[in-house]
Amino acid sequence: MKVCDLHTGLARMSLAFKELKEHWVEAKEHWHDDVSRDFEKTHLAPILPHIQLLIAGATRLAEAVAKAEQECEDRGET
Repeated sequence: MKVCDLHTGLARMSLAFKELKEHWVEAKEHWHDDVSRDFEKTHLAPILPHIQLLIAGATRLAEAVAKAEQECEDRGET
């Protein structure tokens, strides 16, 4: 019995963040003043540590859910 799928959401989030970084690189080619540097520092730079924490936490949660699913299946066999 599959309770939830955290991997699909994490993959989508990782792809979205990758695309954001790619678009930002393109934008910086045309927007390179103090406002753009402040925007990057204030809004974009803080995202990476949060995503890394989210991925680590979701990975641990996925492992716990998989373990619980396995235990439920094992109990159902006896």
